[in-house]
Amino acid sequence: MTTMVSPLARLREIELWYVSAMRDATVPRSQVGDAGEQHPEVGSMRPTHQNTPSTGVRQGRAARRSPAEPLSVVHAAALYQPVPPVGCDDDGYPYEDSATVDNSDHNVVAGYIKYVVGDRYGDRDDVFVDADLGLYFEQGNRSALVAPDVLVALGVEGGSRNSYKIWEEGKPPDLVVEVLSDRTWRKDLRDKPDLYEALGIAEYWSFDQHRLSDDPPLLVRRLDNGSYRVEGDGLTGHSAILGLGIRVDGTLLRLHDPATGLDLPYYNEAVAMYRQAEGDAMAEAEAREAAENRAALAERRIAELEEQLRRSKEV
Repeated sequence: MTTMVSPLARLREIELWYVSAMRDATVPRSQVGDAGEQHPEVGSMRPTHQNTPSTGVRQGRAARRSPAEPLSVVHAAALYQPVPPVGCDDDGYPYEDSATVDNSDHNVVAGYIKYVVGDRYGDRDDVFVDADLGLYFEQGNRSALVAPDVLVALGVEGGSRNSYKIWEEGKPPDLVVEVLSDRTWRKDLRDKPDLYEALGIAEYWSFDQHRLSDDPPLLVRRLDNGSYRVEGDGLTGHSAILGLGIRVDGTLLRLHDPATGLDLPYYNEAVAMYRQAEGDAMAEAEAREAAENRAALAERRIAELEEQLRRSKEV
């Protein structure tokens, strides 16, 4: 029989876990500060809307903290807490947990961005793109963790990782994306922008897929002199990092290639396009074969008539 735990007791368990994790952490040796500046000190995973950003949308602000306060303390509300049981790497950093999937729609959008961007940069070995990956920002502090739905970093080694550790990569990601869900939308809109801003992440997109808040569905935040500025009209935007347009299409987010004037397709759309092209090619081949057969038949008929004409002249 499962023992029922009161909310107060559960809150105490979480508090003890966090305090223990902070005590176990070594003295932080690196910290990414405001606007990506390196400092000597400072770590799954997992209403109506307006057409223009409302005055209530947080544009971002420089984090206020004393020199001794790490970002994980200032922005504790933005952190992700892994759901046990968890899997850890050789250094003890969790890289997988037992959190349940938010919803299938959520994964469709995150997967689309991951694979479309990954394919776009597939010929480069200095681009890293992944989804639902742990992002650690304080060395030695295993609780200094967020897990954006999509993460893109340019100028770093490609390939697979268990997690993205800023002190190992040498830089923060260039772009993070959050697809809002019932469990995370308040944190994604209220807490994470300030942390991502303080980390120096150049672009932060948030997509309110099911219109959970009163803010516009699409908020594209771009770092400007150390603070986020919201750009676009709430339904469309542009990524300077990727060179792509962004637009809301119902519960989907679409990326637009200005070079071709086309939207980059979702997987099922790409498959349908491939099958259509394959069918068109087959139909074209069959039509070409039929035309060649008709031409060959006409040539034989011409040859027969010429032979008949020749024989008639001989008689």
